[in-house]
Amino acid sequence: LNLPAVDLGGIPDVLSATALSYDAGKSRNQALLALATVLGCYPPFFDNDGVYRLKLAPATNAGADHTYGSDTRIKAESVELADASYRAPNRYQVISSDSNGFVVGIYDLPPTAPHSFEDIGERIVKSRNADGIPTTELANLAARIDALTDRTAYTKASFQSTADPRHGCFDRVDLYGTAYVEMGWSVECLSGGLQTHSLVGFY
Repeated sequence: LNLPAVDLGGIPDVLSATALSYDAGKSRNQALLALATVLGCYPPFFDNDGVYRLKLAPATNAGADHTYGSDTRIKAESVELADASYRAPNRYQVISSDSNGFVVGIYDLPPTAPHSFEDIGERIVKSRNADGIPTTELANLAARIDALTDRTAYTKASFQSTADPRHGCFDRVDLYGTAYVEMGWSVECLSGGLQTHSLVGFY
């Protein structure tokens, strides 16, 4: 694919017994996204050092990479919250098939999520097909990553802070006691410029 070396640090070797192929006409980006799914990773991205990375989804009880609250570096009155959970799925399903049959992965939002099955009493399923996932364990992880990266479904937040180059894509952010995943950020390129963070809920 003529791409830079990919940092696979911490990612288990699950491809040793799996042959992957892609249809003619599939784009380079589509192939890389499919590979990330098979590995059980977030979509590939360039980190702040220009390294092309694949990153595993953290455990549900993982701590925050960055914490913001009272007496931290947040710009006053810059925090904006949005709740789209009324139309959000609470079960994510990934289906993979090959000559040996089907592999189905499922991730259910925990009861603490505002739109969980336990909270609303209704199962709302978002399903997709994915090629080449060899095990149920990895399919379950792919379904969880779908939940973590669903920009339309979760509670959202944005805020401004002083610039902090340690922030990276898919970092975990604690904002006033609520867990989020950082989907992106931008910085004003001037002395004292502010950093704007875009977050989605982490369950």
